[in-house]
Amino acid sequence: MKGYKKLLALSVFMVIAFPSLGQSIVNYESYFDNYLVRNIDREDGLYRDEVYDTYQDSLGFIWIANYAFLFRYDGITLKQYQYDIDRMGVFTEFKEDNSGNVWIPGTGQGLRRINSDKSSTTYDESNGITGTSLRNVAFTKGDSVVIGDFLNGIFIMHEDTVLTNLKVENGLAGNRVYKIINDSKNRIWVGTDKGLSILYKNEIINFDSNNGLGENSVLSIYEMQNGEVWVGTDGGGITIFSDYKPKENLDLSDGINYMSTEFITERISDKSIWLGHSGGGIDKITENKVENLSTENGLLSDYVSSIKFGEAGNIYVGTEFGLSILIPKKMKFKPVLDDDFSNAAINGVAEDLNNNLWVTTAGDGIYVNQNSKWKQLPSTQNLGALTILPITSEKIIIGTVGDGIYLIENDEVVKRVNSENGLLGDEITCLAQDLYNNVWVGTFYGIAVFDTNLQKLQSFTEESGLPGQECLQMISDKKGNVWVGTLNDGILKFKEDKLVSQIDTSNGLVNNRIFGLYENIKGEIVATTIDYGFHFIENEKVTPIPGIPDTFVGINQDKFGDYWFTSNGFIVKLEEKDLELYFDGEITRPLYKKYTTEDGLPQTRFAYGNSSVSEISSTGEILFAAKKGIIAIDP
Repeated sequence: MKGYKKLLALSVFMVIAFPSLGQSIVNYESYFDNYLVRNIDREDGLYRDEVYDTYQDSLGFIWIANYAFLFRYDGITLKQYQYDIDRMGVFTEFKEDNSGNVWIPGTGQGLRRINSDKSSTTYDESNGITGTSLRNVAFTKGDSVVIGDFLNGIFIMHEDTVLTNLKVENGLAGNRVYKIINDSKNRIWVGTDKGLSILYKNEIINFDSNNGLGENSVLSIYEMQNGEVWVGTDGGGITIFSDYKPKENLDLSDGINYMSTEFITERISDKSIWLGHSGGGIDKITENKVENLSTENGLLSDYVSSIKFGEAGNIYVGTEFGLSILIPKKMKFKPVLDDDFSNAAINGVAEDLNNNLWVTTAGDGIYVNQNSKWKQLPSTQNLGALTILPITSEKIIIGTVGDGIYLIENDEVVKRVNSENGLLGDEITCLAQDLYNNVWVGTFYGIAVFDTNLQKLQSFTEESGLPGQECLQMISDKKGNVWVGTLNDGILKFKEDKLVSQIDTSNGLVNNRIFGLYENIKGEIVATTIDYGFHFIENEKVTPIPGIPDTFVGINQDKFGDYWFTSNGFIVKLEEKDLELYFDGEITRPLYKKYTTEDGLPQTRFAYGNSSVSEISSTGEILFAAKKGIIAIDP
């Protein structure tokens, strides 16, 4: 493996030559397809189902406002915190001030401040807070604290003492306060059950359904980066304020999915607006496009009380039935064909020279995707098909389970060859086309070579000197060699019409049973065997790679030079940079990334035992034949 670094420059050049024509296969219909949904509820340790709010601290821990208690979540387990009191009461919000203290309003427990040193301070009647159902907190630029109570209006506290308590008799729209914010111009916005109040320069301006508000009961308020303030109501949609005046109302006709909005926020990274509805799940608004996430897509409940964006890209959604965590997928993938096929298992996938996808099945024939539409070839119904070999822009050869090979031209079967007229066996496990346009056909009874019209040219069997005739894999390299992986006898290398070498355990293979063959972008042969076998072969010198578990099939290399395989239960990615570190002696074994159903894979039972279980498409995406469809991965 000398010159590994030196060849990296060639790798970059070769990557440029990868085709990028056609439409991407992995083209998600919804933004939310980029995420997995992990749910946490009472079964995971929450005291009650309701999650009112979440907060991520400087160490990355997630704090959960649950009924009666605080919980800290580290990504795996929940830990209950009480801060020297038996129960926290019902509390609905976390708010962090400029000093890093976290304020938590509660029912029956006053206002709790968790200080940066993890000590706690309580504000209650001794500070002048006579309300017992505290729900919200906001901070003014003058270091005053505004506290909303569910029954008693708002309290304005400065230097730990309440200065005033504003209620209806003082001009507040209503005494039942749902939400408070302090905007960028130091105005206090108070949402109540009777309307919206804006406090500015000792003046209170009220809005209700009579002067521009969509509905009197205000559940949520949020100031956007552009200065607009969005006000969510209970049944009246959303009213957008500009310079503290109603500008427009959003309702179902504008694409939002529910008229009662409990939570509004903005994601600065992509300028998207997120709405948490009390019955309609989540709406994400980007450039006037609305996308929805609900219980149909895995959300615990459609009653959403909070949406928070974590530092690692996770999104934490508080609902009435627990916490839903939206986790970015480690890779971008999509199941293709799930609804297009019958229940027949998928055996193989390949792309022809016209960028059409072909799929073989175990008993449901052959399918082809042309112009983004799948069709079954009528003459192959009930056929068990395995391998696929495009040989010209019009001709495809299909290897079957027990019917030999089929020559397909312009989507019609024009010729069939089996053991009665030239093949050595009727179960075709592997196909390859060499540089001389000869078609090599591998079976469990030897190898036959044909021209592109399926006229037989030559055979190789044990009787003619073949060390092992049970074929599993086959590739043709750029130098004109044909490499054959066998069931029990390692790898056979052919040059033109002659067997020139055999590579097995005597010269470095971990095992003689070959499940994968691939020529990488540097011209090396990559081989996988059963049980911990991953090898590079250069000039017939075998370099086994340690520490790669399980049996891998379906080798492909993406445009970044990274390798992808399947196994029984997962997909594995092995990165080029880790191989470089290994060959330079900087690490003892290459690292690998394993993807399972926990990472969002829709299934993990993949095809094996033939040469068409994996493909790299003209769009650069990796395709794997799985038992119930094709999985396309965007590297």
